[in-house]
Amino acid sequence: MIGASSSQSSPSTSSLQSRDAQSDVAPRSDAGISPWSLVPLPTDSLEPEFEEMTSAGSDLYLVGGHAVILRSPDDGTTWTNVGMGQMVLGSRFPAFLAVTAGAEDDVWVGGDLQASAAADTRGQGILLHSNDAGQSWQPVTVGDSNPVYTSWSIDRDRVVLSTSNGEIWRTADAGTTWARVFASSAALIFGMWGSSAADLYAVGRLATDVIDDAGADAAEPRADAAVVPFTGLVLHSADAGETWNAVVTGAPCELRAPAPASYRIG
Repeated sequence: MIGASSSQSSPSTSSLQSRDAQSDVAPRSDAGISPWSLVPLPTDSLEPEFEEMTSAGSDLYLVGGHAVILRSPDDGTTWTNVGMGQMVLGSRFPAFLAVTAGAEDDVWVGGDLQASAAADTRGQGILLHSNDAGQSWQPVTVGDSNPVYTSWSIDRDRVVLSTSNGEIWRTADAGTTWARVFASSAALIFGMWGSSAADLYAVGRLATDVIDDAGADAAEPRADAAVVPFTGLVLHSADAGETWNAVVTGAPCELRAPAPASYRIG
């Protein structure tokens, strides 16, 4: 932030009072900046909980619950539901948590294949791929069946993703095969970003070791996750996601998004 120049005269007290009175009546927007406006969505009746947004060329994609995948070709002015809101896979319906795109027509969406009220089983992951800008979606099998938390597309062939059990998986052949490249039962990865094709970052949280009364480290993090202390975690890869190293493990809070290339909603 840059302050005002010292050569600029200060506003009078009366002008400040007038400005304050105006601010009490209606909010102001800075010159040249358009105010926010509420955009109607085709899924308003579903009331989905939106999770993440990303750009794909000139398109925007927004994903969330009820198998919602929204696409906007005009910078968010209008939206179309290109997801599978009407699809129920057996007794399950998808809640999408992650979206990434390697090109305008090449989009990946992942999340949790949640249970319906008829069958209370949860925790199975889902990953979908579209190579036609969301007109059709193909399910993709990853070696880990856990829910997908976040993902990053390097290009059409190379994609990395994290799962709910602290693992990172990578494909170099557009999803045909996957390799596990990172695993930690104490970690949760919430966001990924690449500053270049080779330089990638992942952020999240790391459960700290629990010390018992005798002073020895516990073998596993405590089961009551709500009270388990954790620190923020940053992982870095210098080889397009093939290997990962922790560069920050002691941040005072969990970290959600490493950069504005994708937008975490929840």
